[in-house]
Amino acid sequence: MTLDGGKLFNVLSNITSKQIDAARQDKTILAEIVEIENADSGKYRVEYQGNTFFAASTNLDVVYKKGEQVYVLVPQGDFSG
Repeated sequence: MTLDGGKLFNVLSNITSKQIDAARQDKTILAEIVEIENADSGKYRVEYQGNTFFAASTNLDVVYKKGEQVYVLVPQGDFSG
């Protein structure tokens, strides 16, 4: 079976679109608290796969400690914000 150029392009385009859509989904990761930036406002620095970034807790009644493992929601899989 052979595909002409147009059909091949469509197949590759569909595969790529599905991969991009999957990458834009919210992700939940397991990270480690490496620094308490401000427990009163729920701001922590966490580490995930060797990278550190800030994360905010939605429950200010809970204060996390350095070294604890926490679940972090990454909206649309975007770690930049």
